[in-house]
Amino acid sequence: FNNRMNGLVWEIADFVRRAVVYVADPFNAAVAAVLNDLYVADGSQLTRITKETGISKMSLGRYLSGDRHIRVVDLRKIAAYFGVSVAYLIGEVDEFGRAQDR
Repeated sequence: FNNRMNGLVWEIADFVRRAVVYVADPFNAAVAAVLNDLYVADGSQLTRITKETGISKMSLGRYLSGDRHIRVVDLRKIAAYFGVSVAYLIGEVDEFGRAQDR
């Protein structure tokens, strides 16, 4: 019983930790939303993007889901792949380069 209870406690703690990350980090969600828009509009497949950027499928998938904070080096690679600025990816400017209200 004690081992099962301990396992349950760890599962609950992991669930709460993940929930807090989603709530506490709107940056990930904002970047994920822009990435998803670009991904859908481009019609690319993850395999092609990973080959051309050198970013692993796992990392790219987590960036697209907002589950992982994106590294600066990967932001630059993704921006270059889609032909947009890093400022656009992180929501500082719109597609026309105009500053966004935060």
